[in-house]
Amino acid sequence: MKNTSKKSNMLFSVFMLYSFYIFFCSCEKNSTPNPMPQLPPITMDGKNTFGCKVNGDIFLPYKPFGDLTTGPILNFYYTAAKELYIAARANQITYFESVKVYAICPDTGIFNIVIKPGDDIVFYSNKSGEYHDYELSDSNSYNLIRILKLDTLKYIIAGTFQFTGYDPIKKDSVYITEGRFDIKYKE
Repeated sequence: MKNTSKKSNMLFSVFMLYSFYIFFCSCEKNSTPNPMPQLPPITMDGKNTFGCKVNGDIFLPYKPFGDLTTGPILNFYYTAAKELYIAARANQITYFESVKVYAICPDTGIFNIVIKPGDDIVFYSNKSGEYHDYELSDSNSYNLIRILKLDTLKYIIAGTFQFTGYDPIKKDSVYITEGRFDIKYKE
């Protein structure tokens, strides 16, 4: 009887090992891990895209599922007075950031980013746990927008931008680089 019991235990052990082997070998590994965020390509088709780098980190408009805050994550207009305004917001779980671009752009070409009347903040963040307002650094000729396409018949405006923001209270700068947008605006 002892011999049968040993055989049963051994068969049970082999069966369990084989079952574990089959189970773990049949599990597929995720061959496509979560991709790193990337800036949208520079396009000129009215795709309503926006992206830039904030101090080297990619910034994209984002609102997580279940976020009940109001307001769009990408807001823009282009007026008959040739004013272009874009505001993009990224709401993360523990912080938010916003990038704002304002310029007078009568045609394609390179123009200075300027302060929007009544709104002197170009970037704000509470990522560090404190709220930071950044104004446009006026000591920098780096604050530029390049309009690549302006189609007033199809209502498309596309381009690139870069600027430096400065927090005069914290004496801190933020560098917005590799900015790009492709928007279809309303009349």
